[in-house]
Amino acid sequence: MENDRTSNTQNENSTQAATTTATHGGQSKETSESSNNKKENWFSKLNRNTKEVTKDITFVHLLEICAFGVGCVVAGIYYYQLQEMSAQTRLLGEQANRSVIENIGNAISTKRQLDALQQQTKAAQDSVRTIQKQFRLQQRPVIRIIDRWLLSFPDGAKITNPEIGKPFHVSIHFQNVGMSDALKLRVHYHILLGSQASQFKIEPEERGEDAGAGDVLERGGESVVSAVSLREPYSREEVHVDPEQVMGWDGTAVWVLGRISYEDVYGTKYCLPYMNRLLPTGAWGMTVTFNFQGKRYKTSQLCPPDTQR
Repeated sequence: MENDRTSNTQNENSTQAATTTATHGGQSKETSESSNNKKENWFSKLNRNTKEVTKDITFVHLLEICAFGVGCVVAGIYYYQLQEMSAQTRLLGEQANRSVIENIGNAISTKRQLDALQQQTKAAQDSVRTIQKQFRLQQRPVIRIIDRWLLSFPDGAKITNPEIGKPFHVSIHFQNVGMSDALKLRVHYHILLGSQASQFKIEPEERGEDAGAGDVLERGGESVVSAVSLREPYSREEVHVDPEQVMGWDGTAVWVLGRISYEDVYGTKYCLPYMNRLLPTGAWGMTVTFNFQGKRYKTSQLCPPDTQR
């Protein structure tokens, strides 16, 4: 009995072992199949993912290509616009250059026209001034000495030559032969003997109140002044004579000299200088240059330098 139980127990254990083995075998087979399925699923997923990634990469490439194409198109548009702008800029620059050149040309032409106009204006002004000057010259007063007389003093008898020891005087006759009145007329007149050469001087121009003084000699008018032989030749230019200043002739050379100053209505100053030497014949010689005390003079120096003749 005990042997039967033992045998049964062994059989049961063998059966359980076989069952366990079978179970383990089945489980191993299932596990292997499950593992294979998992591998297949993983590869399948990997394929799908790869395909999806490939699609994504392809799509990205397509986007990049599209973007590149769009960029090229935009760049082409920009380049075209830039070329157009450059062309327009060049055109505007050429137009501006032409405009500048034209403006410069117009400015030069205008300048030339202005210069020509200024020259014409100046020529017209010069012509007007010339006409005015000619008119003034034609209408100006002109003083001329028309005669000189040698007279005894004080009776005034005409003589050819003075007498030794006797005073004398010279009458100077002048006339306005111009076309208008001589204004502010002033006459300087003196007798200078050879022995008085050291007293020669050039009288200064009238200034201040003296410059505005003077007489009027009408057109065609005449006047006479008389220079007397005096000890001091420049001491007197008036009608009355101081008898103590009167000097008799000492036999030396006789000069009558001075100037006649006057103005016209425009204020232009004129001056007539004169210096005449008494000749042995009783005539009067005109002196242009003369020497006194080793110095040479011109008769024109008897007039102020800013006056016209």
